[in-house]
Amino acid sequence: MDPSERPREAEQRLVWVDVAKGLSILWIAYFHLFQEAGHGDRAVNPVPARYTVRLAGFCLPAVDEGWLPGAACVARALVGSFTLLGFHAVAVFLVLSGFGLARSLGNVERPSQGWGRWYRRRLLRLFPLYWAAHLVILLAGPLARLDESLDARLLVSMSGLRLWPIETAWFYFNPSFWYFTLLVQLYAVFPLLWRVARRIGPLPFALGGLVVTAAVRWSLFAGWAISTHWAEGGWFAGRMAEFALGIGLGMVHRRDRLATEAWLFRPPSVALGFALWWLGLVSYRSTLGYCFTNGLIGAGLFVVVANLAE
Repeated sequence: MDPSERPREAEQRLVWVDVAKGLSILWIAYFHLFQEAGHGDRAVNPVPARYTVRLAGFCLPAVDEGWLPGAACVARALVGSFTLLGFHAVAVFLVLSGFGLARSLGNVERPSQGWGRWYRRRLLRLFPLYWAAHLVILLAGPLARLDESLDARLLVSMSGLRLWPIETAWFYFNPSFWYFTLLVQLYAVFPLLWRVARRIGPLPFALGGLVVTAAVRWSLFAGWAISTHWAEGGWFAGRMAEFALGIGLGMVHRRDRLATEAWLFRPPSVALGFALWWLGLVSYRSTLGYCFTNGLIGAGLFVVVANLAE
């Protein structure tokens, strides 16, 4: 990065971004711990179309015992449902990733020391920690409770591209590692995305990301009918909506931080965030709707979490 840009970036260090990342990490960690504890099948399905029916069926026996046990059951069901939505925080991370990359570059076309150094810095930041996580799990032995045998897929996982065979390698060893594969792909294509974003502008780029994701997901599900893992992040284009939104927002924020945050941190924006998140939940109901799920959830939940962080 150009040294002349460093003071400006230091002045603009955003505490709410760090807090938003922390909140998202905690939510994801709680989600995984909840499932590991065996509670995943006891909570109410959070999809709105079935929510009321499942909530009633889940708590009806407790209601027969009295209002207090019934209320306690409803409370547990709501907490369980919220916990099972923890994987949605991944969408927030994708928005924040695009936001941070765009904001760090500002208005320049490329890093001052070139894309090669830019790649090296990020790969050296990512891979050692990723490999260390593998080592920690291996050393944990029985505590890791591996459900699968160690085989060649471990090497595939350590490469960072858990794509072959994706049906068995995607969640192998540690299910949460799938995100690393997606992140590596997004970093790989970021220079091209950045060039496009600068040429067409932040809003068309963000909307274009949503269209690309919807088209890719429709092709995967309705056309080719292949593994859903490709849409979840096996192919980066299936998650372009969130990343492109972050890039576009980062460009706007860098140009006018005060105006952007004035719009972001206000009650109407929070209400809009919840509405988009809810629409994202509803969109699970159909194949066409699911093509827009992550874009809606990413946009809505980012606004909500950002306001909580602020």
